Amino acid sequence: MKRLAVLIMLGMGAAGLLFALQHRFGSVPPMGVMLDPGDGLYRTARQARYPDRVTLRIDALEDSVTIVRDERGVPHIFAENDLDAVAALGYMAARDRLFQLDFVTRVAAGRLSAALGPSMLDTDRYLLRTGMEMGARRTWQRIRENDGIEKRIVEAYVAGVNARLERLAPQELPLEFRLLGYAPDPYTPMDVMRLLQYMTFNLTYDTDSPAYAALRQAMTGRAFRRLYPRD
Repeated sequence: MKRLAVLIMLGMGAAGLLFALQHRFGSVPPMGVMLDPGDGLYRTARQARYPDRVTLRIDALEDSVTIVRDERGVPHIFAENDLDAVAALGYMAARDRLFQLDFVTRVAAGRLSAALGPSMLDTDRYLLRTGMEMGARRTWQRIRENDGIEKRIVEAYVAGVNARLERLAPQELPLEFRLLGYAPDPYTPMDVMRLLQYMTFNLTYDTDSPAYAALRQAMTGRAFRRLYPRD
């Protein structure tokens, strides 16, 4: 009887552990995805091994493109024409940084809640008020109206990103997607514009200057210089 009771307890414990590993608890993602020996961290580690030299053949290319990685893993693209080089760049960006491409465009578009849940709604409202989405739409509208080389460059980059997406099975997506439980949408020219808007916002927007000005008014000159010395 004791052995039976122990076996029952062990079985219940194992069932509880399996349940916990496969379900999200609050903001904590299901840990079973990470620990899965086939599709978890081990697969991610295997995918991090790059061949030193590959010949890329995708529908977005007019000719074959050779990609050589140096000792630091940085890809160097050798193409017969500029648009093929741009398409290969999009492919490699998706190969190496797919989650970052998706996440940054969601930030600029104010669409984090679509992937991360309603807790991000206030953040999305703030991001929409920054004007990044509006700026992206206006920029792409002008590029389309001009119908010049800029439009063809953007379309080549998008084609390269989507060529990589089309080759990925769900279990081959970067670990971040599987932990958060969503898949990336097909890449669009608007996503390129959003990426550029985010870079502009991130590199130029500054909320510190007004705070420093208010501090300087509230503090004596000596106290302010002690906190923020110029030398």
